[in-house]
Amino acid sequence: MKLVSTEIKQMNEDYYSKLDGIFKNVNEWLKFAEQKNAALLLLNGGMIWGVTRVFSAVDLVPKISYWFNLIGYSLISVSTLICIISFLPILQQRWFKPEKTCPSDNCLYFAHSAKYDARDYLKFLAKKLGYEKEKTIFTEFEIDLSKQIVTNSEIAFDKYKRFKLAAVFTILTVVLFLLSIGMINFME
Repeated sequence: MKLVSTEIKQMNEDYYSKLDGIFKNVNEWLKFAEQKNAALLLLNGGMIWGVTRVFSAVDLVPKISYWFNLIGYSLISVSTLICIISFLPILQQRWFKPEKTCPSDNCLYFAHSAKYDARDYLKFLAKKLGYEKEKTIFTEFEIDLSKQIVTNSEIAFDKYKRFKLAAVFTILTVVLFLLSIGMINFME
């Protein structure tokens, strides 16, 4: 009986250790998502400043170049707005999950963790660790930690989606500004 109790205690400690490690990992992904959005916001501001300086030095802007600039400024404004929105606090859980769960989900990857609710994530982790038969009861603290993992995973997932969308707008803007500068140089 003592051996079984020791094994269960060891399993619970191992389970908690893994859960805590996942929590820290998800928080690192969340910080990285924030940093990427901040860097893109800074890049957008720098591009607006730089391109405005370049075009203010040009006396006569061809009509096609004018339209490229107008569309470019519009796209970079949208990208900047998306970046700013990504910094708004998200204080409630989403009412939808990104995708359906599947057995091949990775319990360490935030985009997969975001698919689960807290209890299902705990069961999923227990299964991945080979504890699904032994680990069927979870402490309130484990449930709270799991809720935080899932919530932070959802937030990180949203931030990465917004970053991707904003980055596409920024890339399109770069192409348009380069075309505009090329047109100005070609017309001279």
